[in-house]
Amino acid sequence: MRAHFGLPSVEKEEVEGRPPIGVKFEIPYFTVSGIQVRYMKIIEKSGYQALPWVRYITQSGDYQLRTS
Repeated sequence: MRAHFGLPSVEKEEVEGRPPIGVKFEIPYFTVSGIQVRYMKIIEKSGYQALPWVRYITQSGDYQLRTS
């Protein structure tokens, strides 16, 4: 999986003076860790019909990347 971001140019010479890049994303049907549910057993005594399915979603967290 790849992503390309077009960013405005930053004119500062100092690496510490450049602002961090913030990105929010959501990737449905994908887990970064690779975790998978292979078996699910649902026991429901109240009569509610539970459906045995799992939705995998990867969401952005608190990550900061700095360009060099």
